[in-house]
Amino acid sequence: MNASIRSFIICLFALGYGVADLAAATENEMRTSSTSKYPCDVFNYNFCFRKPYGTFSELGSGPDFDIYRISDADSRQLLWSIYVGTTPERMREIANIFDARSSGIKVSIGMYADTASAGGLDLMLAYPNGVFVHIFGVESEQGKRALIEMLPSFRLCKKKGMTSIACKTSPILDVKTQKALRDAIEKE
Repeated sequence: MNASIRSFIICLFALGYGVADLAAATENEMRTSSTSKYPCDVFNYNFCFRKPYGTFSELGSGPDFDIYRISDADSRQLLWSIYVGTTPERMREIANIFDARSSGIKVSIGMYADTASAGGLDLMLAYPNGVFVHIFGVESEQGKRALIEMLPSFRLCKKKGMTSIACKTSPILDVKTQKALRDAIEKE
C-alpha cells in the first residue's frame, strides 16, 4: 500500500472515521436526549429548532415561503407543518387560547377547524419584520408531545451575508411562555 494512502487511512481512523463502534456510540448518545449541546438541527433564515426525537423533516419551498413537514420516522405519519412566510398559511377560525410576547415576537396558540367534525391546534410566531412562523396541523397526542419537546429549542436567527445565518444561543420563548404554551397544548 502506498505510504500516503496508508497515512490517510490512519488519519481517518484517528479522527473516528471508519470506526463503527465509536460512530454508533456518538449517534446513540445524541438520540438519548431530545436536547444535545447544540440546540438546532433544522435551520431557516429566521429561526432554527431541534427536531423531536424519532422524527424527520422535509422542506418544501415556494416563491416567497417555506413549509417544513415534521413526521414520525417509524410510521411516516405527519405530526405537523411549519409555514414560514409573510402571510399565515391559514387563519384561525375557532378559538384563540393563548397570546403573549417573548423576545419581541408575538406568540399565539389556538384552534382551527379542519373539517366539520375535526379541528387542530396551531401555534403562530409573528416577527416584527412581518415574517410569520405558523405551526399547524397538530391533531394527534403524539404530535402534541413532539411539539412540546421541540418548543424549548426554537432560536431566533438572522441572515448574515448571502449564504450564512447566525442564531441566538437563548430560546425565542422564555421559560414563562414555554410553560404557558405547554399547559395550553396539554389541555387541548
